Amino acid sequence: KIEADGYHLPVLEVSLKYHRPALYDDDLVVTARLAEKPVLRIKVQYEVHRGDTLLVTGTTMHAFIDHEGRPVRPPPYVAEKMNEVFK
Repeated sequence: KIEADGYHLPVLEVSLKYHRPALYDDDLVVTARLAEKPVLRIKVQYEVHRGDTLLVTGTTMHAFIDHEGRPVRPPPYVAEKMNEVFK
């Protein structure tokens, strides 16, 4: 819906820390969450686990842009949802 409405969320920054290696055929669980209320930029935090073992932590930073690549505020329905989630 966001892209259909003319918005995009390119990756601006990536940061990773490898704690342990993943092995071939491992079943991995990737968790992504917003740790803080986004304003103009959205920071997503990630964890990758194999069972109880933490393998990787990381973050990505994103920003809303329009179809011409200009920074814009998020669409109203996204801002409303963020206000609900981050009370």
